[in-house]
Amino acid sequence: ADGWVSAEVVKIVEGDFVQVHYEVGENLCRKALRLKSEKLGINSAIDDSSIEEEMDPDFCGDWAEEATRVLGKPINAEERRIAEGVRKQALLAAIHLAKAGFKQAELDLLAMASEPNTIPEAVQFVREHRIDPEVPDFLNMKLQKTTKDLQRRDPTRWALQYNQWTKFVDECKARDLFYELKVKKRFSEFVSVYDVNDYFVKPWTRGSGCGIALHMNPQGLQAKIMMSHAWGEDVEECQRALNKHRLPGDAALWFCTFAQYQAGDGAGPTIQEQLAMTPFKRVIELDSVQEMIIVHTTKADLYERLWCVHELDEALMRQSKNNDLQVNPAMSDEYKEEVMAKYDQALRAGGEDGDAMKAAGIAVQTAKASCGKDDKNMLMKEIFRHEGGFDRIDKKVEEFRKDIVIGIFLQDKVLKVLRASDQPMDALRIAKAAGLTTKADVNPTLYELEKQREVHRDQSQGGAPMWSVHEGEREDVNHTQSLSMGKRFTNFLGALLGKGHPSPLTQENDRRRGATDMPADSSLDNKILNVLRASDHPMDALRIAKAVGLTTKADVNPTLYELEKQREVHRDQSQGGAPMWSVHEGEREDVNHTQSLSMGKRFTNFLGALLGKGHPSPLTQENDRRRGATDMPADSSLDNKILNVLRASDHPMNALRIAKAVGLTTKADVN
Repeated sequence: ADGWVSAEVVKIVEGDFVQVHYEVGENLCRKALRLKSEKLGINSAIDDSSIEEEMDPDFCGDWAEEATRVLGKPINAEERRIAEGVRKQALLAAIHLAKAGFKQAELDLLAMASEPNTIPEAVQFVREHRIDPEVPDFLNMKLQKTTKDLQRRDPTRWALQYNQWTKFVDECKARDLFYELKVKKRFSEFVSVYDVNDYFVKPWTRGSGCGIALHMNPQGLQAKIMMSHAWGEDVEECQRALNKHRLPGDAALWFCTFAQYQAGDGAGPTIQEQLAMTPFKRVIELDSVQEMIIVHTTKADLYERLWCVHELDEALMRQSKNNDLQVNPAMSDEYKEEVMAKYDQALRAGGEDGDAMKAAGIAVQTAKASCGKDDKNMLMKEIFRHEGGFDRIDKKVEEFRKDIVIGIFLQDKVLKVLRASDQPMDALRIAKAAGLTTKADVNPTLYELEKQREVHRDQSQGGAPMWSVHEGEREDVNHTQSLSMGKRFTNFLGALLGKGHPSPLTQENDRRRGATDMPADSSLDNKILNVLRASDHPMDALRIAKAVGLTTKADVNPTLYELEKQREVHRDQSQGGAPMWSVHEGEREDVNHTQSLSMGKRFTNFLGALLGKGHPSPLTQENDRRRGATDMPADSSLDNKILNVLRASDHPMNALRIAKAVGLTTKADVN
């Protein structure tokens, strides 16, 4: 909570983590931190650009039970003192941050006050400050006993429609808290399914005894599609992957996070009681379930989690018996691009095709997948019930992912051919142009691309279908070579260089408000900054949205939190209620001048992000504050920035310190 403390490294764990002891007041605490964690400021020679969070036990449950589970043995007096210290520190930090207006901390305190082992100080704070999780209206909170009984006995009816799934995720994204959670992850901003569960699912269902699915379908809804995914994934990337899969709105999805009752507060079944009903196996064996969708995203590999391995294993068993279950991937564009880049990198380095396949993440070792200790024993027994064990699953995953990679390459080839053509083409001509032989070689790819709305099929003339890309996709042949799978990256780079391609954040805001293309110099962040500079008082997000010609606070919240991270604007929640936004003191000045400053700062941060360098570390930000460093104009090139840093220093500096001071990460960035 806003400060650094001295800590003693007491143990190195598996080479990547250190265990540290430290004191906060009279409290003795312990944490396990990854060496690259931004929270471990031990030496400037250690790269602090990791996206890893600290590996702390869950503060909100039974701390003694949790400590016992983490340690693998009953806790002794010293361990109990440490656990009490960690618990006390978490409470003090949450109260401190909640008073400062952080919604995440408020919900942490609500959890501490609501679960079976309540913390009295948290209960008092929640009562005094009337903390409300603000449950959305579309969740039915007046559930009958019959609905609650369903949560205890029939997991096959814990499904929700795809349009309900989308509605729930969109509601999370519209909350200020969603962007607060994003900003917390300094180097790779995303909200994981773990975050959605902790800060939306649990608070919105606590005390009800039922999961999200039954809140939206009180009579129950029988599953037709099973979803397998990793909880560590970016929930927005997961949503984009499902959007590409083009599911019908009324498709009945079984999505574990929304299916099970997650609150663990005694009002409904515990997670273990629900898992004892073998929900995944029962759903996959349902006759009504004809498809399992395996979500592939970049932030987490689902086969590093043993539950995902188990789900695939059950699906493969059903396939081997009845061959009536489709197992299909839903892939984000980011995942496709990452696979292509890794494959291409290996080939360029001189690797063979097999090496490139491994580099692209085709080969897996599911035996190394992790989960909770109790779950692992049960899941491994289930896996070993089937002949071949992990080796059998590894081979199936490799075959499955190999098909995915081949499909990505085929899609790339087909799109290149169609973009280069002035006229629609039939499947046979497309196959020949792509270096293949028959229309059967490309037909599955064409229909998949049609499903993704990348291509258009015309049969108005009778005969064979004629295929073309959608209007606006046909470009100069040489230009399309640089696009294909790298198209989004090229557009992203174009945005950086002012070529007129909107950034992903701008695209999302434009999509929400139905905006048409705007000139490159008419960005939303500049409009917001101009509104705040012209105002004598702080403004809430809704007023800002209206002032820039938009409709709802969701239209401007992503940009406001991004500007806050860049220290362009200030957020104040000290009065409670909606956040109030203003520019920092000294920012209300000539508009043209401030635009050049803010754009210069965003250019620096954007370039750092594009190069994978992230934003400045907490230590760099603190050093900037101490020496009074200010933003530099947009025309201050890197050499001028370096010179300014050196002129401001009383001592010679090595390259790494210089890199940090100019907002970069490694000495290679400035050497």
